[in-house]
Amino acid sequence: MNNNPLTEMQSKVLTIIAERSKANPVTGAQLSRLAGITDKVEKIGANLRSVVNTLRDKGYPICAGGEGYYYPQDPGELQDYIMSFNKRIEQQQRARDALADRLMGWIASIKNNAETNPIKPVQEPLFPETGRID
Repeated sequence: MNNNPLTEMQSKVLTIIAERSKANPVTGAQLSRLAGITDKVEKIGANLRSVVNTLRDKGYPICAGGEGYYYPQDPGELQDYIMSFNKRIEQQQRARDALADRLMGWIASIKNNAETNPIKPVQEPLFPETGRID
């Protein structure tokens, strides 16, 4: 664990999670309510995830599963969580790679199209009411 002190919110969240096991996790909704975390409507859970990730960054072994957050009771539980975490990272990496490949295809297509069909300068304003061409 690093030596940076915990904020009041981090301390609340850690205390709640530390009392929970894999067999009895706390859901994100319960944890937010118990810790007094409020989220913006468009970012439900974002503040809670930020607090949890900061605690993990500080070295606290917070695990999560489909049922909620928990503190591992032994090294095997933490190892299982890390393996699950690695699988999610690999899935995200594959998705990112596919998106990057698509982007490169688009860039190549645009470049090829520009070389074979150069865009001619605009002679008339696109927006006559403003006189702007952009």
